[in-house]
Order: sequence, then C-alpha cells, then structure tokens
Amino acid sequence: MSNCTNYKRKKILRPVVRLTLGFVLIAGMCISLLQILSAIRYVNKQADKVLYTYNTNQKANYNVELYDNNFVDTTTMESGKVYISDLVKQINFKFLYTYSGTANTDFKYNYNIAGKLIGQSNANDTTETVWEKSYVLSEEVSDVISGTSGFAIDVPLAIDYSIYRDEVTNFKKNFGMVLLTRLEITMTINVLSSYDGNDINNTQKIILYIPIGLQAFSITSDYKEKTVDYIYDTGNHIKLYNSPNFISGGLEFLICFIFFIYLFKIIFNIKCKNKYSKKLEQILKDYGSVIVEVLKPIKEEKYEIVEVKSFAEMIDLEEELRIPITFNEVIPTRYGIFTLAYNNVIYKYSLKNKDL
Repeated sequence: MSNCTNYKRKKILRPVVRLTLGFVLIAGMCISLLQILSAIRYVNKQADKVLYTYNTNQKANYNVELYDNNFVDTTTMESGKVYISDLVKQINFKFLYTYSGTANTDFKYNYNIAGKLIGQSNANDTTETVWEKSYVLSEEVSDVISGTSGFAIDVPLAIDYSIYRDEVTNFKKNFGMVLLTRLEITMTINVLSSYDGNDINNTQKIILYIPIGLQAFSITSDYKEKTVDYIYDTGNHIKLYNSPNFISGGLEFLICFIFFIYLFKIIFNIKCKNKYSKKLEQILKDYGSVIVEVLKPIKEEKYEIVEVKSFAEMIDLEEELRIPITFNEVIPTRYGIFTLAYNNVIYKYSLKNKDL
C-alpha cells in the first residue's frame, strides 16, 4: 500500500512544525555522533608492532703485496699491520655487503667506489685541505632483484700503491710544500625497496684511509659493520575508551536516523507520485481552464446521477453544454470526483487510485 495513505498527518504538519521536526532529528544525529566520537580515540601503534626488520653488514678485507726484498720474509702481509711504504706494491681489497630482511620483497640497488687524494697542511696549528684529486676506482653498478629477502655484494679492488705515491711525490716537488697526504677510498651502496607501502631507502658507506708519503703506514677505516632498521605499523587505530557513551550514542543516532528516513517526505513536503496523483496532475494541466476545484462536493439528493466512464466523455459534455467541470478531492492522493451539473442531472466521473 502506498505511503500516500498518510494524508491526514500531512495536513496536521504545518511548515513551522515540519521545520522544527527536521531540526530536532538532524540535531539529534549530530549530537549522538559527537557522543560516539568522544568515546573513541585514534591511537598510533608505532611503538607496539614491528612490520619488517632488515639488517645490513658491510666489511672491507684486504692484504698488502710487497716487492721482492731482502728485509721481509713474505711478499704478502695480512690486514691490520704496519707497512713500509717503499716495499708496498699493491693493496688488494674485498668489499663485502649483505642485506637481510624478515620478508620477501623487491630491490633496486647500486654501488660505486671512488678514490680521493687529499693533502692537508698543519701550518699555524690548524689543519686545512690544500689539495684534492678524485679517481673513479669502480664504475657504478646497479641491479634489480625480485621476490627475495636479501642479497649480497662481493667486490674485489686492487690498488697500485706506487701510482698514488708518485702522484704525491711529484706534487711536493713542484710546490715544495710539506703536506700530510692520504688516499681516501669510499664504497657507497644505495638500496631502494618497499614493504607494505613503506619505502626503504638505505645508504651505507665503507671508507678506508691509506696514508701516502710516510715511511711506514697502517690502513684505518670508518664504517658501521652492522646496522639494524625497522618498519613499524604507523597506521592509526581506533581504541574504545567509554563503552557506555559509545553504545548510547549509537542507539540515539540509529533512532533519529530511522525517524528521519520514515518522515523524510513529510518533513520536506514531498508530494506522493502514485498513479492517481500523476493522472490528476495531467488532467489539471491539460484541462485546468475548464475545471473548478471546490472544497465541498455538490449535494446529489435533488439530481439524477449519471456515471461517466472516462474523463474524455466529461470533456465532450463540457464542450457541448459549455458548463465548467467541478472537482472535489474526497481523499487526498487517493480519490477525487469530477462533476458537471446540467438541469436536474449530474454527470460524474470518479478518479480512484486503485482503479488506475
């Protein structure tokens, strides 16, 4: 059955009543939403949950090759020793890097090895760099790895010590300067990846220092052998602080929402569009000039009643008799009567929703 049967309620609700009712229901929903929001909090769980952990290990191993000589029994010395400069032929490095994560993902990485001769002066009790010369010891290498938890890089590098020793000797001869000189070797590793929408951008450097121009030297380094990093769950989570307020606010919102939906057409005075209403609207639009709407129906006691089957016949009678048609809506949106009175006869056409 159509909602349009609630016509009596529509008559009762005047504009001010409808406005007040709509305001009360909307305000009730807003207040209940505020009550719900006051009962919850958005909390960050970063400190509580680790999504992903990754470790990096970097190491530079080396040995020093010597020229054949009568002073040292071996031609290869291990790392961590003191070396006589004039006996050093070549330094053989092996750079090692490993990345290990707790889950499989995709990687892009690149690395390169650069060298730099640095000359520093200690004049006036201050150390200042007065000379630098750069070298590409290993061109950049890049790669892409998919669906793995980690990877390893193993890069050998041989340094001809005499080349850099001669470079320093020539500089000092040309300029007559007393400098502290060293060869600085830097391997840079860049790793790009992501996990669960979080970007991973990890850069590590392995730096080695080789003094040049001293009678004897040892090799020193500057790098972290091991690093550990974490990706945390940084999403916001809802935590319920006041259950009674949350429940009562939810019930209040639900009740207001149900009433608002149920009374929506009444509050906004939306007219029903059933078959009766559509038919009546069309008749009044097409023939409104010959139809008079009345509040009370014609008293039929003194007239003979003739039921007319179609409204088209009423129009034919109106054109023939030149008498306007009266219309009385007995039940709004459901039932109305068109009449035409002539002498002692009433021609009547009834419009009913159930008959359409």
